[in-house]
Amino acid sequence: MNRVLDNLCRTSQVLFTVGPGGVGKTTLAAVLGLQAALSGRRTLVMTVDPALRLADALGLGKVRPGRRVTISGRRLERHGLQLRAGLEMVMLDTGRSLAAAVSRQVASRKLQRRIVEHPFFQRMCEDLAGAREYAAMEELYHRLQRGEHDLVVVDTPPANHALDFFDAPEKVLQVLDRRAWRWLMRPALLAGSVGRRTLDFSSGYIVRTLSRFTGMKFLAELASFVNLFAGALEGLRQRAEHLRQIMRSDRSAFVLVAVPEHHPAEQALRLGRRLAAREMTPRLLVVNRCQPPAGALPGSPGWQEGLVRRLVAEEGAGEAAARRAVVALERGHRLQRRLALRDRRRLAALERQAEGRFPLATVALLEQDVHDIAGLEQIRRQLFAPAEARSAPAGREES
Repeated sequence: MNRVLDNLCRTSQVLFTVGPGGVGKTTLAAVLGLQAALSGRRTLVMTVDPALRLADALGLGKVRPGRRVTISGRRLERHGLQLRAGLEMVMLDTGRSLAAAVSRQVASRKLQRRIVEHPFFQRMCEDLAGAREYAAMEELYHRLQRGEHDLVVVDTPPANHALDFFDAPEKVLQVLDRRAWRWLMRPALLAGSVGRRTLDFSSGYIVRTLSRFTGMKFLAELASFVNLFAGALEGLRQRAEHLRQIMRSDRSAFVLVAVPEHHPAEQALRLGRRLAAREMTPRLLVVNRCQPPAGALPGSPGWQEGLVRRLVAEEGAGEAAARRAVVALERGHRLQRRLALRDRRRLAALERQAEGRFPLATVALLEQDVHDIAGLEQIRRQLFAPAEARSAPAGREES
């Protein structure tokens, strides 16, 4: 059992899985959520990854983004698992989450409608860099404030976008800060009632220059939206700052995920260092898809001939085919030994590079993609079952 990971599942309020793309973050997030619910914690697993692999990892098929789904206890009982608390999942819907954030900060129903029906609101949901990540942070903060879950597991975007995810609240709020836009467009802003200011694009060098690249209509939409949004901005900024404090506190924990390959491992370590510089030091590095040791071949002399005879007698194979099968078996065994040795060396190098900043845990390479509870359970047992109770891995993990 990995005691660090088990303790994180039992005590954290938020768990983030972070790392390069394609290393199994989504699957690990589902495994951590499963472990927490089995240990008696009400758990929500939330994915920000636009690939939406979480439902597939949990064997749920197509799930509409934004819809919260409860994992059935009966589904788990078929695999010998007994839930001790609720397990839910949700895949982010950017527009829905941002609209909900507006409704929580703006008291007037009329103003709420004007904001969410504004053309720039639609543009922001679809095109503004960081909008998806900001929506995820708002959704996370809202879930924590409601107190319906003991643990929220967050599956973050790949490494090259992970820092954008954590920086998104500040960046998006800067874009929507009316004070900055009023300074930028001061020559073009005419006085008027709050929420009904208009732009005169006939003056102002900066405005005229911007309009050449973005178009007059876009700037007009943006300026009117920023004015509409001004009333909600301070509340959203306070929420973003509070969430940043939570992420830097003991209530949150970060789990790096990698595979035993040079480039993804380097990416994961680099991300770990950059998170540490933001006071969000990862607690553990989970290395996925490690080649398991090769089982021993028979030690008795002449076992190959004995196996050939058995294949011929019991399986009805021709002698030539049986001999080819035995040769292939020996070749595959040698290959597995070389791959296992390669991964052991890479893990040792990773441990040296980590320099004791965070411990390592490993998950063996499985034979099949994980797309149901059975696959998640194989990985969960590797990470959380006592050593004497673990069974040999039998599937291949992808996410």
